[in-house]
Amino acid sequence: INKVDQLLFSGSIEEHNACCPSPEYAAAHQDFVNNRAALDTYLIASLSGTGRLTRTNLDQSNIFTGDAIAAALALGNLDLLIYELEWLKALLRSHQLPIELIPFYMGAYGEAVRKILPQSTWIISDWILEKKFINSIEVV
Repeated sequence: INKVDQLLFSGSIEEHNACCPSPEYAAAHQDFVNNRAALDTYLIASLSGTGRLTRTNLDQSNIFTGDAIAAALALGNLDLLIYELEWLKALLRSHQLPIELIPFYMGAYGEAVRKILPQSTWIISDWILEKKFINSIEVV
């Protein structure tokens, strides 16, 4: 908390070591933001007929996931998504929805990134596969 106070009241955040994404993350962020609408459209088309997500849930999932990925890329660390996924598990539970939707959706998201977005963004699908969100979610 003291560090946050220092940042807020020092008058200049530039004086402190701010997070700077690597060139790889900066390129991925730019390409992700520029092509996000095409990705969302592809996900809606490919997942709408599955019966697992309503159109409203799919739209909300695309917004939530896209915003979280854009922020993590801008900050240079996709591992920040883990916190968002923990929050998402709690949200699904509160709406009595199965958390198994997370690996289903994230798997589809990773595949869509590979099909629709430039190669610079493939670090997103690599991260999804590495974290094995498409294979297992801790159900607690």
